[in-house]
Amino acid sequence: MTFDAEELEQHARRLREFTAFDNFSDGELQSLIQAANHISRSVPWPLIREQTPSDACYILLSGEVGVYVGQDRIAVLGPGEVIGESALRRGKLRSATVTTIGPAEVLRIERDDLDRLLGEIPALRETMEATVARHPPVVRAQETNPKRKVNASVPADLVDRFEQAADGAGVGVAAALEDALTQWIERNSAG
Repeated sequence: MTFDAEELEQHARRLREFTAFDNFSDGELQSLIQAANHISRSVPWPLIREQTPSDACYILLSGEVGVYVGQDRIAVLGPGEVIGESALRRGKLRSATVTTIGPAEVLRIERDDLDRLLGEIPALRETMEATVARHPPVVRAQETNPKRKVNASVPADLVDRFEQAADGAGVGVAAALEDALTQWIERNSAG
């Protein structure tokens, strides 16, 4: 998108308000802004839908967003947050739905532009890595028995570690999960 000089300066000032962009030079901020689309809405709207392909990430300039896995809200994020970069960089389906809560403004950065900017702006890579560390992706437990209503959100890195441990022990994931749940129940059951 093409911004005039006044719009560029306005967006750069806004990004400077957020600590995530402290290490950016003026030129780097301008490159980031020029690659983005500015979107403003006065009512709630979905930025990202769970289990859809990742095509862009967002920088929240104003407002708040709710992060949902299934029907469960797992987080609320505010201005200055980078949203949706994790699935975009990993090339996976979105692990959550992200919807604005009331009026909001965002900068939307398309996948190809983000790839280019990551190569050009080292501070952007650092910002993305810090965001991923604060907001690890989650996976939702699959419901295998329709009579049971176990629906849990679990950090993806924990699931990965569990699967690796099960593989390393030469045990199937289902058997390892059953063993872990049984041990937890025994430790935490009264009586």
